[in-house]
Amino acid sequence: MPNRYTYVIMNTSDVTDQQIAECVQTSRDTMALSNDGSQAILKFVTTNGVPPSLQGLGLSAYTHDEIIAIKIASGMQ
Repeated sequence: MPNRYTYVIMNTSDVTDQQIAECVQTSRDTMALSNDGSQAILKFVTTNGVPPSLQGLGLSAYTHDEIIAIKIASGMQ
């Protein structure tokens, strides 16, 4: 069964309440962050497409396996 989520990484300071509302996260407290807190991972349901608030930002989209590899390599929690 394929994973149903897609992930993007963006600057924590750029994350808006609208983006959080359109993603799986329920608040800023539930975002995965880099160790220094400067980067956040947002997760959204793949079948729903890219949330409108994330479209046109030039963000790279990652699969579950890709985001796990990035988290391990960078020491993200």
